[in-house]
Amino acid sequence: MYCQLGKSFIVGSAETRVAGESRCGCLNDATSAKSWMKHGAFVAVVGTVFFPAVYNASPGGDHPFVVAHTTIANRHRRNSRHRHHPQPRHILFRQPPSHMALPTRYRVLIPSLGHVPPNTRPGLFDSAAAYFSSISWCADHLLRPSHPNGPDPVLFIPQGFNPASNHEDQFIGSTLGANPRALRHMLCLFRPDDSGHLRDPARPVTRISALFAIGEGLSGYQGVMHGGVVCSLMDEILGVVHELNVALGKAPPSQSHVTAALSVNFLRPAPVKGVLCVNAWTETVQGRKVFMGAELTGADGVVLASSRSTWVAVQEKL
Repeated sequence: MYCQLGKSFIVGSAETRVAGESRCGCLNDATSAKSWMKHGAFVAVVGTVFFPAVYNASPGGDHPFVVAHTTIANRHRRNSRHRHHPQPRHILFRQPPSHMALPTRYRVLIPSLGHVPPNTRPGLFDSAAAYFSSISWCADHLLRPSHPNGPDPVLFIPQGFNPASNHEDQFIGSTLGANPRALRHMLCLFRPDDSGHLRDPARPVTRISALFAIGEGLSGYQGVMHGGVVCSLMDEILGVVHELNVALGKAPPSQSHVTAALSVNFLRPAPVKGVLCVNAWTETVQGRKVFMGAELTGADGVVLASSRSTWVAVQEKL
């Protein structure tokens, strides 16, 4: 059997639900584990994640699975530079209440909130989650809540990496994302402050994080990412903060934000052929102006570039 029995597990898929929901529990026998996998869910055991390559099997019968095995716990704990390492937490793929369903006009892909926009490329979320979960420091980043007893992080793909057509959101999702030597994968997350944060329209999301799998096609100097791409990635994730709040009903749907000013400090060379992280946050809001900050970091957490920016709210018709 693919699973370690008798251990905590999670089940879920970006595009498949088991009996209408995903669940958390304990596998006590091979039969229960097999029944989950027959329905197309992946099973994540604490310390090990299993991603079936085929997840659209019919609920009624057996289906051969090709399983990619990824260790995510013990290895990255041993190699971590941090003294304290939070215990792995379950990222649950729950079906949300109906009032949490997001309008289809927004291309933000958030499986844990039940939002999968029409015509989303199959495997877009699952392939990114599998890739980043196979890297120890990324797996830790994806599992860490905002505080020890906080809710699980919410993982999502922004609409810039899930464009609706060939006429918008093309630079990140198509021009870079379609080139395997440029941007292979992208996965964003935000960490709710508490269980009520998601559903409270008066409490916007003020900080998000994004992981990028960078290829050598984005280099300027040999082995170093082009400075213009550094600026673009930070600017993109700063914009995702606004995009996410509109999609979650925390900002008016008729309002968009555009970059009015962006300053970048290049502190260290950003390497290609690896994973980089962008953290973006809101600092202050003054009328129509939003002042924001962002940082680009590597695997060791060292800041490679930082930025400060001003965004201005405009009406959609403009």
